[in-house]
This record gives sequence, structure tokens and C-alpha cells, in this order.
Amino acid sequence: MRPGGERRERPDDLTAPAFLHKRSAPHGPSGATPAARPLLAITYSTRTVYERPEDIVADLERGRLEINTGHCEHPLWTPEENCVFRIAHDVIPYALYLRPFSLEGEVLAFHDHVRRAPAEARLALFTEIFGFAAIRYSTGVYPERQKCIVFPELLAAYEAAFLPSGGAAQT
Repeated sequence: MRPGGERRERPDDLTAPAFLHKRSAPHGPSGATPAARPLLAITYSTRTVYERPEDIVADLERGRLEINTGHCEHPLWTPEENCVFRIAHDVIPYALYLRPFSLEGEVLAFHDHVRRAPAEARLALFTEIFGFAAIRYSTGVYPERQKCIVFPELLAAYEAAFLPSGGAAQT
């Protein structure tokens, strides 16, 4: 839910954050194609970066995103793959849908991701959210290392119940 109770269903909503509306001209003033430059400067740190989803949106509107690299050892991903996941995890559920930083927000974030994910990524997403985040919100701290693959049979039941057309990813 957004502040005031309205909900963002699609990223192209008129209520979407301003960073989604930024478009750059394909050619410079002289008509020449400008040198390519990234639209988003991604940096990495070991500090806790954001206190709430609105902080992520503010950074994105400034053209930047900072990703925490702590606790990146994962049973299914390399540390680099985990950081790529964290980029998507910060943008999709938190910046687009303003999901809260809570266990409920993590469950909603999982649903936001899994609807767009290929089948081979789903167990890793499920492990990340229902294993790693659940421990953090139950104990107050993240485990130093992600050590388990969480309940593949529960993921299968989730896919059957909540994903359209046999669990195919949506685009």
C-alpha cells in the first residue's frame, strides 16, 4: 500500500515514481548520438543503506542505488548473483510498490518477484525470502550465511495456487 492507502498495481501507473518517467533524448543537440551513460549509478557497501522504501525511491530519482553486500553467501547463488538479486529486490517490490520493510513486506516482495521470474530462479527466491528474511524478522538480525534451501514442496504448492497458467513467468 502506498501512503494514503492507494496501491500501485503496475509500474506504468500514473502514480509510479518519477524515476520511471525519465526518458533521455536519442540524439544530442547537434543530432549526433551522445556517448552512452548509465541511467543508474549502482554502488556497493557493507552498511545498512535504507530505512524505508521511500529512501530507495529518493535515491533512484537522483539516479543512484546503493546495495548492501553483507551476508552474500547463498546456497544457490554466487555473491555476485546475490547482489544482482538485491538490485531487483530493491527496485521491484520496494520502489515500484512501496512494500514495507517487514516480514509481510518480504512475502509481498516474493510474490512481486516470482510472478516475473523464470522457473529456475524461483527456488532461490523462495529460499531468500522465506529462509533468510524470515530469520531476520524473527530474531532481529540476518544470519551470517544463508545455509539452507527452504521447502521446495511449499514452493510447488505456492506456484500451483498463486501463479497463472501453471506457473509461467509474467512479463
